[in-house]
Amino acid sequence: MPPEQVYDMRAVKPSADQYAAAASLYWFLTGQNIYPKAKSITELFKQILESEPVPLRARRTGLPAGLEDAIHVALSREPNARHRDVRAFADALKPFAG
Repeated sequence: MPPEQVYDMRAVKPSADQYAAAASLYWFLTGQNIYPKAKSITELFKQILESEPVPLRARRTGLPAGLEDAIHVALSREPNARHRDVRAFADALKPFAG
């Protein structure tokens, strides 16, 4: 769930889908969520609103830095700091596709 959805789920824009796709890709690559396990929903929301995701390569070594960068840009708390759109996110991931 992107931060903007915590504030107002009715006002989310397509950039929220980019965040969700990046969080899913992070999980597929690491088997872990982007934040440490929260003890409560309140703690989880606080992480979403205030914390940076755990760096991808801290959870899975050997990944290219560019892949980590592309995913972490898509996981930015500020929607305007994410990739321009989902196509730009996909383009950033293409060099790492098998």
